[in-house]
Amino acid sequence: LPNAGVGMLQYRDDLKLQLPSKHEVAGAEGGLFTPQQPAFFDGIVNDALLKGVAVSTVCAPAPGAYIDMASLSILPRRTGGDICYIPGFDPARDGERLHYDVSRLVIQRCVYSCVLKLRCSKGLQVEGMYGTWEPEVIDPSTFQVSRLSVDATVNFLLTHAERIEERKHAYMQIACLYTNRQGHRLIRIHTLQLPLTSSLSNVFRYTEIDAVTNMLLKQAVSTVLSGNGDFRDKLVTSCVNMLHAYRSNCASITSAGQLILPESLKLLPLYVGSIRKMAAFRSGSDIRADDRVT
Repeated sequence: LPNAGVGMLQYRDDLKLQLPSKHEVAGAEGGLFTPQQPAFFDGIVNDALLKGVAVSTVCAPAPGAYIDMASLSILPRRTGGDICYIPGFDPARDGERLHYDVSRLVIQRCVYSCVLKLRCSKGLQVEGMYGTWEPEVIDPSTFQVSRLSVDATVNFLLTHAERIEERKHAYMQIACLYTNRQGHRLIRIHTLQLPLTSSLSNVFRYTEIDAVTNMLLKQAVSTVLSGNGDFRDKLVTSCVNMLHAYRSNCASITSAGQLILPESLKLLPLYVGSIRKMAAFRSGSDIRADDRVT
């Protein structure tokens, strides 16, 4: 734990604070997921964004050591860097993994000083954005980050601003302005045409369960890091609402006691149950705070 000098961190590995209660508000004092020294880290983040620099963190603590990953991970989370965390590090056992992780940080393909924007057809609007990092959000459809790697992903949540059922297609275009490793300023654009339907059965038939699960996972992470402890209830509620909507609107003529699931989402309850058992979300004091954050 860096506990001396500028940006020093205090030891706070209190098991009672690892998972905040559902009534705790964002940024509540004492939460282990709230970074220490926010002014210090904000200054570094601002300088990194201004100069297009990404900061990666490599941590290999000894067995049982607490290093406050909630604070040490804030720089890579906000600048597009990577987090390499190997708890209980043993050189004989983990040396090869550390070598691979550091090598990948250096040689993986990535671009810098990125500004990304998503544009949609009239009638659709971007409500929120969830990524594997916490970029500098300009507006719900635009963000800036120092680095995007091949491992980076981002999810956009879209809502209907007006009726669009009379159209055949909706269009989305994503543009990313970036600097490559040769120092050239470039722009990459992807345009997607999606068919529209007024049939709820078609919506469920063509739902992509991987995308739905990925979005639920990112929303759960965002909820936990904001200090809200009711993420488990939200996961279950989201799953139940989707399946109930299908049961009520697409399979209402079947027996009331019969379990009916859409073919595309029949594994969703399993995925949601698996998310709830991940180290980051599992209740109990057997998971340390550092392990939950990473």
